[in-house]
Amino acid sequence: MIQTFEGIGSKRVAFSEAEGVANAIVAMYEAGEFDICTIVYNRFKSVISQIPTATQLIPFALPTGVAKPESHEVRAIYEFEPSEDEILAALLPRNFAIQI
Repeated sequence: MIQTFEGIGSKRVAFSEAEGVANAIVAMYEAGEFDICTIVYNRFKSVISQIPTATQLIPFALPTGVAKPESHEVRAIYEFEPSEDEILAALLPRNFAIQI
């Protein structure tokens, strides 16, 4: 499945435009319309050269070369207020929009 969003960022991408795209992607993912979301874009290298780049956004994949944390590590215990779930529910959609 390929979805195209045109007319975004004609001069400069505004957060509200990226947020609209992110909300559409999340709604489609939650509806079970796809399993993997990969964004394809041109990464700036120089005025005459751009690098085609594909980045998997959903589900989150660690970049190559990043070590996964060991499961037997001792971690500190923290108390969050509001709860961790509420914090993540507010921050994750915003982070996703920022990535876009």
